[in-house]
Amino acid sequence: MKIDRVYYNGVIRTMVSEGDTVEALAVHNGTIVAAGTSKEMRAIDACEYVDLQGRSVLPGFADTHMHLFHDCMGRITPNLSGCHSIPEILSLLEQRKGSIKPGQWLTAENMHLEFLKEGRFPNCDELDSVSSEIPICIGSFCHHVHVLNSAALALAGIDASFQPMVADHVGRFDDGRPDGVVREVVYPEHVDPVIPRMSLQECVDAVHEHLQYCSSLGLTQLEVNQEDGPFGARLYTEMRRQKGLPCHLTLNWYPEYPNVRGLVTGFGDDDLKLGAIKMLTDGGIGSAGALMLEDYENPVGTRGECNYTQEELDELVKTAYDAGHDVSIHAIGDAANDMVLTAFERAYDPAVGDARRFYFVHATLVSDTFIERAAKIPCVIAIQPVWLENFVNFGELRLGKERANRLFQIKDMMDAGLIVAGGTDAPVCTVNPFYGVECAVTRQAVGRDDVTLGADQAISVYRAVEMVTKNAAYWCSEEHRKGTLEVGKLADFIVLDRDIFAIDPKLIHETQVQLTVLNGDVVFERA
Repeated sequence: MKIDRVYYNGVIRTMVSEGDTVEALAVHNGTIVAAGTSKEMRAIDACEYVDLQGRSVLPGFADTHMHLFHDCMGRITPNLSGCHSIPEILSLLEQRKGSIKPGQWLTAENMHLEFLKEGRFPNCDELDSVSSEIPICIGSFCHHVHVLNSAALALAGIDASFQPMVADHVGRFDDGRPDGVVREVVYPEHVDPVIPRMSLQECVDAVHEHLQYCSSLGLTQLEVNQEDGPFGARLYTEMRRQKGLPCHLTLNWYPEYPNVRGLVTGFGDDDLKLGAIKMLTDGGIGSAGALMLEDYENPVGTRGECNYTQEELDELVKTAYDAGHDVSIHAIGDAANDMVLTAFERAYDPAVGDARRFYFVHATLVSDTFIERAAKIPCVIAIQPVWLENFVNFGELRLGKERANRLFQIKDMMDAGLIVAGGTDAPVCTVNPFYGVECAVTRQAVGRDDVTLGADQAISVYRAVEMVTKNAAYWCSEEHRKGTLEVGKLADFIVLDRDIFAIDPKLIHETQVQLTVLNGDVVFERA
């Protein structure tokens, strides 16, 4: 019997162990059926032989936490990351205003508070100077803060009488009127639902194009939140029917949605499946919303906030875990991470073991006891090293020097035996995984060497690649199918224009993917 394809003459790092390489892979029905030397593999009867031309090959990369629909929309809407003042924001919105059709909103993303010379977000009156008739909504880079004009506030039902669950989640003028600034859950619960959406077909076309872009960056697996988009899992099911999926997708979902069908984590197949139940405990450090054990350095007198009491979180986690789900929780501050760990410890059943897993999303700052405790239960940490791109700008300002240098304790976690996976949280940061690999190694922002945060937490290139390959596969409970290049696993791999293990780590972000192979088939080839 002929197999489908042999890829030969490559420097293929299998990631089974450090330094393990082969020259060639034989692929059939999307799976690696043999691996070895080029001579050995070329002796196998195949329908096609592909010469890798001596280039570097790695397993396909995964992003264990990103917002696919929002990242797609962020490439369509105006980007505020280059604005350094409120007038610059207003000018950009003014330029865009003329293209807005009746009934549409004017939206923009990636506003950075620390870049604005005024030291504050714009307010609704200032956005009204652009238009008081077109609804306007602009978001911060971390997506924990949004600013609305008066038209958008009215459509969202946010007026002087509006009472959010947490008072500070709606900013107010001295006279009690909402000033347009809304934080945390106010946006997804009250604003996002009233923003007009594209049709299902428009979403399919736009997101599929964005997935092709992700594939060109070497991504073969994405962990996404299905509620980010207006059509949930239907969007990706329809996309697969019409166009196919350029990446494997795992869909996390929120416990607030009733699960009357009894579906649990793992339902689906290699290409499209249900992931963990997702929860959100605190806000971001940039907005001083992450829950801390000690006061922020700036603003003084605050320790952030939490969406749950410990008892509420315990009940949510145990209910989801006992129902058969993996549980994934956003926690950034050290107090929030301790709360989540306590809830995980209380829910954990040793008889289940690692068949059901707990996931920390971010674990940006952790307490002195966190790592030792976390190593005792089947939990996985998803950290976004590329966040250093933002934290070099405000980490020390918000937390002080000592805590800023304890951010992202990747090395300590790995040394303690914890499995640490990587991601980007796109569109908070670029979805390009090579940026995160570089940041994990250098502990600096790409292209900058003026600020290094936590130099003692820098890891090797091999460990950084582990985060987005074999460790990421464990995050998805798919270590038996993905993450390394060995017999029996899916033929998901990428061919690079350079060997990132042999170059200056500060140049890793320049890496270009020449070929992306998914299920044994080429889904991207650079011209």
